[in-house]
Amino acid sequence: MSESFFDEDFRLEELESCGDPLVKLNELMPWEEFRPELEALRKSDKERKSLAGHKSFNVVLMFKEMILPLNSR
Repeated sequence: MSESFFDEDFRLEELESCGDPLVKLNELMPWEEFRPELEALRKSDKERKSLAGHKSFNVVLMFKEMILPLNSR
């Protein structure tokens, strides 16, 4: 099987070889430690009435997306 741009292992290897700071940040930051508090915040917002519709987003991923742009200034 040939490697493609979307092959996760190949992509991560390429990022590491380029010295991408996000790879290093991901090694240093304990992102999963924030999950319980983030989940609690999401649940306090509004309870779902049914399981229909789009699945909820990964709260840790959304947290990363909010925090990382602040560091790029």
